[in-house]
Amino acid sequence: MIRVSLISLFIRGGSILSRFALFTFLGKFLSTSDYGVFGLLQSSLAIGVYLIGLDLYVYTNREIPKRDIRGVQAVIQSQFSVHVMAYAAFLLLVLPLLSDRFIPSRYIVWFGALLLFEHGTFEIVRMLIALQRPLLANLLVFLRSILWISAFIVASRLYPGLLTIESLLAFWVSGLFLAFAAGVALLFRVGVLPFESWRVDFGFVRAALKGSSVFLAASVCYKVVEFSNRYFLMYYHSSFEVGIYSFFQNIVNLMDVFIYAAVVMIILPKVIESRSRQELKAYRARLELMYSGILYGTVFMTLALFFAVDPFLRFIGKEELVSNILIFKVLLLSSMFLCLSQIGHYTLYVLNRDRAILLASFAGAVSNVVLNVVLIPEHGLFGAAVSTVTSVVVMGGLKLYLAQRLETLGLGAVIQGPARFVVTHLQRALPWKRPL
Repeated sequence: MIRVSLISLFIRGGSILSRFALFTFLGKFLSTSDYGVFGLLQSSLAIGVYLIGLDLYVYTNREIPKRDIRGVQAVIQSQFSVHVMAYAAFLLLVLPLLSDRFIPSRYIVWFGALLLFEHGTFEIVRMLIALQRPLLANLLVFLRSILWISAFIVASRLYPGLLTIESLLAFWVSGLFLAFAAGVALLFRVGVLPFESWRVDFGFVRAALKGSSVFLAASVCYKVVEFSNRYFLMYYHSSFEVGIYSFFQNIVNLMDVFIYAAVVMIILPKVIESRSRQELKAYRARLELMYSGILYGTVFMTLALFFAVDPFLRFIGKEELVSNILIFKVLLLSSMFLCLSQIGHYTLYVLNRDRAILLASFAGAVSNVVLNVVLIPEHGLFGAAVSTVTSVVVMGGLKLYLAQRLETLGLGAVIQGPARFVVTHLQRALPWKRPL
C-alpha cells in the first residue's frame, strides 16, 4: 500500500511540475496573444468536461464498488449513453458559439477532439479508482499530461518552428488520444470490456442525474468564478489581455492543485472514514490536521510565489508581464483566499452539505459575472482581477460561515501542529479522487 501511495504521489507531483513547465515555456516563447488563445482553449476545455460529464461520476463511482463485474458493466453502459447525448448537444450547439468570437474557427475541430478525449480519459481514470486500481489510473495520468508536455517542450526547443498553437494542439490531442486508447485497453485488462450485450438502465440514469445535479451545478458555478473573466476580457478587449491574465492565473492556480495533492488527497479519506465509523476523537484530530495542512501549505505557497515572482518574470522576459505585476499580486491574494476557504468547503463535503456548497458557489458566480460586466469594460485586467478576488471572498467566506455553524473550526488546534502534520503526511499517503 505504501509503495502504491508513493508512486501515486510521485506521478501527481510530476503532473503538477509538467503543467508548471508548460505554462512557463509558453509564457516565455509564445506571443502573449497566442497565449491568450491557449488560455481560452484551456478554460473552455475545463468547463466543457463538466458540461458533457454532468458530474455523473459522483453518483456512479459510489455504485461501482458495490457491484460485480456485470453490474459494473451495466453502470458504465448507462453512464456513457448519457455522455453520448451530451457530446452531441455540446458539439452541435456550443462549439459554433465559441468559434471565432472566443476560439478561432481554425482551432475548433482540434478543440472538439480535445474535449472528447479529455473527458473520456477522465472518466476511465475515475472508473479505475472506483475499481481500486490506483496504479493503472495513475498510468493514464502520466500519459495525459507528463508525456506529451515533455515531448512538446523538447521538440519545440529542437525545432523552433513547432512552437505554434497548431503544433501545441497536435501534441495535446495526440497525448490525450494515447491516454484514452490505453484506458480502453486497461478496461479490457480488468474485465470491464467487452460488453456481452448493450442495455441502458433508464431508472439508474434518472437516479444518477438526480444524484449528481447538485454537484454539477456547484462545479459549473465554481468554474464561472475561475474562468469567466477570460471570456469577458476577450469580448471587451483582445486575446493580448487574455494572455497576460491567463499566464498569471495559471501560475497562482497551481497553489490550489498543490494543496489538494499534498494535503487533502492524503488526509481527507481518513477524515471521512473516522466520521463514518463514529470515531469522534480520531475524526476531530484528523479534521484539525487537514486544516493545519491547508493553512501551512497556503502560507508557504503564498510566500514562495510572492518572493519568486520578480526573478521569474525577469526569466520570462516580457515587458507586458512585468508592467502588470500588480495583476499577479491581486490574483495571488485571490488564490490564497480560495485555498483557505477549502477548510470550509471540505468540512461541508464531509458533512454531506452539498446544497450549502452550491449556495456559496452560486453566490460567488453571480458576484463574479456582475463585477465582470461593471469593471472589465473600463478597467480591463485590473477590473478582472478585482472581480476574481471579490467573488472568491464571497464564495469562500460563505463556505467558512456555513461550515462554522455545523462544525466548530478550532483555530487554536489548527495552528498548533505543523510538526504533527508533517509526520502524518508521511505516514498516511493514500490516493484519493477530488470531489467537486
